[in-house]
Amino acid sequence: MSVARRCSVSWNWACTSIERRLAAGLLLLCACSGPTIASDATALRQQYETIKPELTNTSFSQPLHLTSAQTANALSGHVHAVVGHPFATIRLTLRTAAQWCDVLILHLNAKRCVALPGKPSRQIVLSVGRKHEQALENTREIRFSFDADAQATDYLALRMHADSGPFGTNDYELSLEVTPLDATQSYLHLSYAYTYGVAARLAASTYLGTVGRNRIGFSTVGQTGDGRPIHVGGLRGAIERNVMRYFLAIDAYLETTSLPSEVREERRLRAWFAATERYPLQLKELTKSQYLDMKRKELARQRDDSSG
Repeated sequence: MSVARRCSVSWNWACTSIERRLAAGLLLLCACSGPTIASDATALRQQYETIKPELTNTSFSQPLHLTSAQTANALSGHVHAVVGHPFATIRLTLRTAAQWCDVLILHLNAKRCVALPGKPSRQIVLSVGRKHEQALENTREIRFSFDADAQATDYLALRMHADSGPFGTNDYELSLEVTPLDATQSYLHLSYAYTYGVAARLAASTYLGTVGRNRIGFSTVGQTGDGRPIHVGGLRGAIERNVMRYFLAIDAYLETTSLPSEVREERRLRAWFAATERYPLQLKELTKSQYLDMKRKELARQRDDSSG
């Protein structure tokens, strides 16, 4: 399945009134373009062998390669990484919509996540908004279909897809595929994508001309006269920041699955925030106390809604 025209946009709150809301709506679900989704474990391992040099020669704190692209009506990006989690653990803990809600809610702009049961029409309803506390009535919902049926002893593939999103955006997709490398490590390919029209393009221009003007991504596009790297900005920078945020959410979730249930949620929040602190130039938004306070309230609200 080709993902060259899909991407995920991050909800970075910007500007004022309607323009600010448009910019926020455009910028939550950003992500990926480049290699296609593999069809099975053999194809995914071939992809790993191709990209292996990039994973060993990396500027990240782990074997990770990040790419992004932009066309006239689409944004896209990929994260390829070697993770220190056994494949059996990943297959067991990332196969249901409810588990994915526990991952997605770690993102700054995810305000609520509800997994609706049923097959083949399983759904994830994600409420997205600004990176600070926000009433649910001021957020936007995106309804994803959830498909995690491609599972084997050496291959996991899942897909979340939404036909439409806020402000004229379409074809949202989040895809993940994983295969084991050995008993303790797995190769993971994460991708996000979406297409957009005139309204979203105008919202992005507003954001990039104001609050997002100095925000950067991870890829370098040149050097200054004294040899310092020049990082990509604009929508590609936003895509890269959010691809990384979602990858770190997956990693934090996997790190905490073996903990007792009563401490798992808090440790997951702390693990995600600590991971983002490794990249302050790109990912620094809130203080630790601001993030934890906000997420504790959001998760408590979500539990109350479920019990009610």
